[in-house]
Amino acid sequence: MTLAFVLQVTLGGLFIVSAVPKLLSPRLFIESVRKYGLLPGRLNDVYGWALPSVQFIVGAALTFGILPRFAALSSLALLASFVIAMTTAVRRGQNLDCGCFGLLYREKVGPPTIARDLVLAALL
Repeated sequence: MTLAFVLQVTLGGLFIVSAVPKLLSPRLFIESVRKYGLLPGRLNDVYGWALPSVQFIVGAALTFGILPRFAALSSLALLASFVIAMTTAVRRGQNLDCGCFGLLYREKVGPPTIARDLVLAALL
């Protein structure tokens, strides 16, 4: 078992674990997306509804080795969107819950959450 494989499965599992609570409470996650104030009007709803499904699919693809390069690139795109949103919130002085794991785990947006996602991106 290679380190790359272990990282791939671990990151895939992380995406799945973060997607499930959002899939179970979509309205709560959409509200979290709205609080960031980055998207206009209905795009908050679209992003909030779509993101958990995309996270789950990408996580499953990574975990099971389905189109691993595409899954890794998709993961990078997701992580980039998270880093941009969190960095913008920090710069605006917003005191927001990350929304990263839905109701499963709550944490405030800040340098540690940004650093975590940057480390995950580097591992990909």
